[in-house]
Amino acid sequence: MQLMLVDQKEFLQLLIQDLQYRRIFEGKENEKYLRCDKAAEHTDLQLLFSKALANDEYFTIGRIIAVSLIHGGPGPQFLSPNLVNYIVGTGEISPSIEDISDPDIHKMLLKV
Repeated sequence: MQLMLVDQKEFLQLLIQDLQYRRIFEGKENEKYLRCDKAAEHTDLQLLFSKALANDEYFTIGRIIAVSLIHGGPGPQFLSPNLVNYIVGTGEISPSIEDISDPDIHKMLLKV
């Protein structure tokens, strides 16, 4: 077994880089948004929670980002500026139809 050693900053950089490919993000390369994949089944009129929410993926990814920032690592540079402004509560949020990654919804909005 080969053991690969990396320093803390490199580890955090690799960790943050890998986050952008998680299923909870969608969108353009450096303008990712959070995705909500609703569960196919529900019972007793429960709200439809996404699988990611049920598995605490949003919480876990939030903690990974927080740990990276606290220890001097990088932040998630792949997030959309609109999403960052919304999360932080500062700046202008100006979404456009081009931000919609679902082709069916995008096409419907263009018709409107």
